[in-house]
Amino acid sequence: MRTVTFSDERVVNYVNRHFVAVWTNIRPHAQFRDGIYDGERGEVVVKGTEQGAGDDNICAHLATSDGRILHAVQGHARSERFLEELKFAVSIAELAPEKLKEAYSARSKQLEQQRDAGAKLLRTNLLHLAGSPLPQLDSVKNAKRAGLR
Repeated sequence: MRTVTFSDERVVNYVNRHFVAVWTNIRPHAQFRDGIYDGERGEVVVKGTEQGAGDDNICAHLATSDGRILHAVQGHARSERFLEELKFAVSIAELAPEKLKEAYSARSKQLEQQRDAGAKLLRTNLLHLAGSPLPQLDSVKNAKRAGLR
């Protein structure tokens, strides 16, 4: 996602306008083989990577400034889907806790029409958040504050 979704100008601008981006690599020695990308810049797609792939490797936690997790996008997400989820997180940031369950359930229903693994992961995360209080985002060790780019 770093070289595709997080390099998309629309994602960069939206994240930098609405969020504080923090990134940490929990596997700093992982290497990628040459030749795993197809296409030209702007149309780059990781070969064989579907929405939701890498769910054990990638997770974007979208949290309030006081550390309450609003949403989690797990696995690979293409720019369009990631932007949708960013916008959803911004739209619910100011909701009262009793209204969040309703918002999570409604977003989960919207995703039912999409059959890819990424939509399934999002629905699972949304329903989990709807059924429990918002968790706190613990301090991320060795995280570096960095605007996307």
